[in-house]
Parts: sequence; structure tokens; C-alpha cells
Amino acid sequence: RRFDRFGFERSSRGYDLVGGTDIDLTGRMSGEAFLGYISREYEDPRFATIDGPIFGGKITWNLTGLTTMIFSADRLINGTTIVDAAGIFDTGFGIEVDHELLRNLIISLDIAFNNEDFQGIDRDDDLLSGGIEGIYMMNRYFDIRVGYLYQTRDTSPADSGGFEYRIHRFFVGVEGKL
Repeated sequence: RRFDRFGFERSSRGYDLVGGTDIDLTGRMSGEAFLGYISREYEDPRFATIDGPIFGGKITWNLTGLTTMIFSADRLINGTTIVDAAGIFDTGFGIEVDHELLRNLIISLDIAFNNEDFQGIDRDDDLLSGGIEGIYMMNRYFDIRVGYLYQTRDTSPADSGGFEYRIHRFFVGVEGKL
């Protein structure tokens, strides 16, 4: 469909100009990073062009042969269907810790923070999430995953049409790999 249910044409054109690198810092620590500039021009004349700096990166630290920590950060533009908002500058930071309890059993803990800055309207959302997951690798093709995820969203200003919520999600799943 060319227009969304509110009559906005959300198609866009743009470019990302980025440069990055991968680096082995110590043999037990490696990283990757990029830095650049992004621009999105929307078909709908009611939306202003969104542009600005973007970045991303990840540091992987192998604390021991069994424990890994991953630190990540990024800033990108995401789409939205929120009325009058052209897009979202999404800035996020996260930490994940994986520990191999057995050769085929991994436990993973993570926490992440994202700030969503809606472009074209006065709305700014903060998302905080954290979780724990157990991964049992039955063989090289199938995993069983069990876990818990907590997520919260806070919108400001409070009357900007955002939804504040808290989610407690327990899950059990089977993952197949090719």
C-alpha cells in the first residue's frame, strides 16, 4: 500500500556513509566499530529529512575459556507508524554474559537500554530490558531454549501518545539451524 491508514506516504530514499574496523585487542578481546552519517528523505512532504551521525560497535571479551562478555552500542534510524513522526533515532547500549556450564549447555544474561527519539514530534521513549536464557544444544541442528525477559518502556512527555508498559515474558522454544 502506498499510504498508511492515516494517509502518510512513508517511502524514503537516503544514504548511509560509514567507515569501520575490526580489531583484535588482546587475543582474548576483540572489537568492531563503525562511525558515519545517515540521511533519509521521505516521499511525504509533511515529513522533514532526517539526518545525523550514526555509530555502532561491539567488544567481545573472553574472560575465560567458558565465559564471554559482549558490550555493544549503536545509533541508527528506524521506521515508525506513529502519526506525524517520520522516523526514530534509536540509540542503544547493552551487555551480555554467556557462560558454558557444560559442553552443550549455555546460560546467558543480558541487559540493554535504548532511547528512541521520534523525529517530527515531541516524544522520547526509554526502553530497558533484561533477561536470562538457558540453551541446551541437542546436536548441531537443534537447540532447546528456556528463559525469562523483562522489558519496560517509559514515554516522555507522558501525554505524547506513547504507551508505558512492563512485560514479563517466560518462553520455551526449539530452534533449528541449517
